[in-house]
Amino acid sequence: MLVSKLRNVKNAMQFYALRQLAKYNSRNVLIDFDENWFKGKRVAIVGGADSVLKEPLGAYIDGFDVVVRINKGVDIIQTQKEFSGERTDILFHSFFNRPGDKGSSPITLDLWKQHNVGLILFARNFNTGSYELNSFRHFLKINTGKIKFSQITEQQCKMNKKTLAPASPTTGFTAINTIFNCAPKEMYLTGITFFKTPHNNAYRDFNEDDLTRVFNVEKDHSAELEYQFVKKLYQQHSSVIHPDKTLKTIFETN
Repeated sequence: MLVSKLRNVKNAMQFYALRQLAKYNSRNVLIDFDENWFKGKRVAIVGGADSVLKEPLGAYIDGFDVVVRINKGVDIIQTQKEFSGERTDILFHSFFNRPGDKGSSPITLDLWKQHNVGLILFARNFNTGSYELNSFRHFLKINTGKIKFSQITEQQCKMNKKTLAPASPTTGFTAINTIFNCAPKEMYLTGITFFKTPHNNAYRDFNEDDLTRVFNVEKDHSAELEYQFVKKLYQQHSSVIHPDKTLKTIFETN
């Protein structure tokens, strides 16, 4: 009992110290989140599912006030801009960068600069836990003060996690729920099917075994919980949330 308590105290002190260090090291590059980035705006969120390739709507997507991409979303622009558009105003990113892991989303600063990404937005908040703090510190190490970036608020991060607990929210879900709670005028969803259709291969080379590992073995995420939550959100706010044809059909038949 005593050993356990001492260990908890030690861990808490270490977390506090590392958090203060992260706060200091990011003082010149971390921008406060601003809900006005999305409030009252027409926002397009482009995900990593193959549904974005069903119609050449790149120009339509680029016509929104704000174009949001997720994790490796910038990777597809070069070869698929006719379908996905080419603007990226805000990139929601997990900062999860583990070599050899297909679920990893590398931090590609040069590529983001090449495609004029407006703002990198950490889809977590480093104040909310060790995983978030380690991911944040990893990005700081790679970024070395080159690019200013932001993170969702502590309140938003806790809300997203609580909504799906004990599963962890995906970056796509985080983007949808965070932006919706900023009161956009419109939120268009494309390339998002909650894993009910295959990945866009240019985005991520995921097969059935990979999905089984993530959702059934490691149980990091719950695609079904995310789907049911967003489906209900759509049913209650269909004047705001506009899914692409594929996702709309899924909502209506599943």
